[in-house]
Amino acid sequence: MKNKKQLKTGEVLRRLLAETKTSLKEVGIATGIPISSLSQIKQGRPIRDMGNARAIASYFGISLFFLLWGEDDPATPNIIHKLETDEIFKGTYEITLKKVSLKNRESGGKNEKN
Repeated sequence: MKNKKQLKTGEVLRRLLAETKTSLKEVGIATGIPISSLSQIKQGRPIRDMGNARAIASYFGISLFFLLWGEDDPATPNIIHKLETDEIFKGTYEITLKKVSLKNRESGGKNEKN
């Protein structure tokens, strides 16, 4: 018998709203999703429109998988962990910052003196 996961969308949405101190009205205005639909999702009803799910995930800066299941997608590698453990950051680097004027940037950094 297969182990079925339970959707946690309502739980995740409630937590995100509390953590960000955001109202359903704010999310609705930003995403175009009716407040009544957001309220139903918050109460634990399944999202019927995946476009709405994508809009909510995008609004909060999370993955669609996380919105639906309340956890990171195990099939997607954790990019931060990969960057921290790869050899990419080993060694010494020198970074130089140079302030350029807008006029200088538009001309491609060329000296405009005649």
